[in-house]
Parts: sequence; C-alpha cells; structure tokens
Amino acid sequence: MPLTMPDFIKKESIVPIRKLQDFTFLDRDDFLAKQDVDALAKKAAKDNFPATSSSRMDANELVFIADLGKAATAATMTLNGSLSDIYRGITTIDVEAEKAELDNAINKIEAELRKEYEGQVAELEGHKHEASLRQDDLDKFKKEHHLTMEAKPEGSIINTIAIILSALVIETMLNSNLLADASSFGLIGGAIMAITISAINIVIGFSIGVFAYPQTNHIDKARATFAYICLTCGAFIVFVFNLLIGHYREVLLDDPDSSGVAAVSQFTEGMFNLTSIESIFLVFIGLIVSGLSYWKGMSQNDKYPGYSQVTKLRDSSREGLYEAKEDALEELNAISDDCEENLQKLLKKVTVDYSRCTALYSMFDQQQRLYESYISDLFQTGEITLSRYRQVNLSNRTDDAPAYFDKEIKIDFKQNPTIPELPDIKNKLNEVVENFGSRIPSLKIEFAKVVEGYRKKIGAIEL
Repeated sequence: MPLTMPDFIKKESIVPIRKLQDFTFLDRDDFLAKQDVDALAKKAAKDNFPATSSSRMDANELVFIADLGKAATAATMTLNGSLSDIYRGITTIDVEAEKAELDNAINKIEAELRKEYEGQVAELEGHKHEASLRQDDLDKFKKEHHLTMEAKPEGSIINTIAIILSALVIETMLNSNLLADASSFGLIGGAIMAITISAINIVIGFSIGVFAYPQTNHIDKARATFAYICLTCGAFIVFVFNLLIGHYREVLLDDPDSSGVAAVSQFTEGMFNLTSIESIFLVFIGLIVSGLSYWKGMSQNDKYPGYSQVTKLRDSSREGLYEAKEDALEELNAISDDCEENLQKLLKKVTVDYSRCTALYSMFDQQQRLYESYISDLFQTGEITLSRYRQVNLSNRTDDAPAYFDKEIKIDFKQNPTIPELPDIKNKLNEVVENFGSRIPSLKIEFAKVVEGYRKKIGAIEL
C-alpha cells in the first residue's frame, strides 16, 4: 500500500494569486470625438466665449477635466483594491506555520512508514505462528507413528483425474461394443451399461487404493490387519463383480427378460465357466481398469495414512509465510520510492509557494507603476484635449482669446491611493525553501536506512 501524502500537500497554495484588474488606457482620438471638442470650441468661439478678460477655464474645459478626473478616481479605486488583495495574500503567509507544516509532513511520512512496517510484521508473525503450529503437528505425527522419512508428495489431482477419465472412456468404448449385441437398445444400451460397469470398477478400485491400502502400513497392528481384510474383500468384490458381468453378458443373449437371475444361477454353478471369448475379454477389461484405479488411489498420497495431509498443511503454511515475506519486501521497495517522491513533492510545494509570494511582491510594485503611467497618460490626454479646444476656438473667434490660452496648461489628476506596508517575509520564506532543499539528501538517506533496517527485520522472520 503506497504512503498517503499529508493534507498539507493536497491543499491549494497558501499564497493566492488573484487576477487583478488592469488599467485600460484611453484612446485619445476616441475621447476627443466623444467629447465633441471641435464642435464645442467652434460654438464657444461664435459667441466669443470664453471672454477675452477671462482668467480661468470655461465650462467646456472644466467638463473635459472632470471626465478625466473620474477616470483618475476609478484608477485609484482599482489600485486600492488590487493592492489590498495583494496585501491580504501576502499577510496570509505564515512562514513559521509553513516551516512547521513541512516538519509535520515529514513526521507523517515517517509515521506512515512505521505503521506500514508494523502492519506487515504483524501479518508475517501470524503466518510464522501458523507455520510453527503446522510444523509442530507434523513433528508430533512423525513421532507418534515412528516415521523418519519425509512424506511422499501428494500426486497431481489433475493427472489422476485425467488417467481415470481416460480409463473410463477406453473401457466404455470397448465394453459398449461387447454389450451392444446383448442389449435390446443396441450400441446406446451397451454404452449405458458399459459406463455403469466402468464407474463401479473405478470407484471400488480407487477407494480401496486411497482408503484401505494406506491403513495397511499403520503402526497399530489391529488397524493394519483390518485394512488388509478390507483390501482383500475389496479385491474379491471386484473380481466377483466382473465375473458376474461376464456371465450376465452370456445369459443376456439367450434370455434377456430374466438375465439377472440367470447370470447369478450360472455363476453359482461355475464362476469360471465362461464360454464366450468376448465375455472373458469383458472380465479382463474390468479387472485392468479397477487395478489401474487402485494404483492411482494408492499412489495419490504417502503410503502411511494421514502423513501427506499433515505435510501438506505444513508446506502450505510455509508457502504462505514465504509469499507474505516476498510481498512485504516488494512493498518496502515501493514505500522507499514513495518516500523519495513525497520529499520531492514537499520541496515542489514550498518552492511554488515561494514563487507565488515573489510574484505577489512583484505585482505589488507593478500595479503602482501601472497606476503612475495611467495617471500620466490622463494628464497628456488632458493637455492634448485643452490645446485642441483652444486652437479651434482661437481660429474661429472674431476677437482676441483670453490670456490664459497662452499659459502653460496645469492639470493634476494624481490622488492619494492607499498603499499598505507589506511585511518582509520573502527572504524568510526563501530561507525555508533553501533549508528544506538542503535537507532532502539527508532525509533520503535517513529514510533509506530505516527501510533497509525494516527489510532486514522482515528477512529475519523465519521458522
């Protein structure tokens, strides 16, 4: 299971970057057209206005300046909002908290690593305990039954099934032809009887081999003697059963309606008195299949009863322990990679925070410069507008223009924006980033040593 990163890493940056509104510079030609400067100047000139004795701007000029002043006020409000957003963004940065979160994140990675290791060790100890119990069971079994050799490995169940099924198919094919002549249903009837006979031979032979034969090797003499009796009886039953089948085939040809009674009667008169070579062949086929099933049954497990079963439980528990160890070691390798990756994520996180903090400081200065340029542009627009108005007015007058037309135009749109004082945290945050970056190599070595120590402890978990 991969290590989970601390929530600190998953959060959005604690240093917000807002999309601040830029100042849209006026299009001077458009401003002159909207203000209708030329028309207003000509209309005023027609009335010889402003008067030659005037010493201050006329109403039209004041309107021009007032409209530009509104733009200056809007710019000041925009600047105040932008600087306020930047100030809030910067003041939300807590350098000490940032440093503490880094340390906490590292501690959490270490805790996750320890938790993962302890969980794996607990699981492995459980496997080890189980394997130890199964080994004790096997040792106790060997001691009680005076066994010194290792148990014969359990035979392949797939191989056994394949052989038995093959024997069933072969016997069915042979017997169905032999019984087809004796069945009123022909080949189909012969096949049905052949399958039934084959199944009985296989079940009896395999059962004797699996259950009776191992008991003949039991340390308990009475139990072994009883097993020999069962083995003998089973062999006798198979032999008698197949002889009966041979007699049954012979009488079935002559007397189908009472073939069962007739077969028993003929068998009691002389069990070996078979006259048909096909019937004799039928008996031998049954005995061979039953013997093959017996052999597969007796060779399926160890010759001593129960020895294969307790050995299999021991081997299975051992295999579970070794597989769990292998999985645990692979998981530790993945965890080691996760530790290194998470350290890089931490470094990237604080580096991004520092970059955004630097961008906020830069934007704070940029917004003020932009504001100054905007105010200067408004002043130039005002100069151009008033100069245009006065030139057109002068060229269309019949009397002299006022004396102030020749004086220097003085306009002051600059207002008093609210400029907050920013805290000096950029250098402190940069120090945090550099210090953490310099710690990463040693942290990697530290985590690698911890993981290697865990790996050795897991490898030492043996029976």
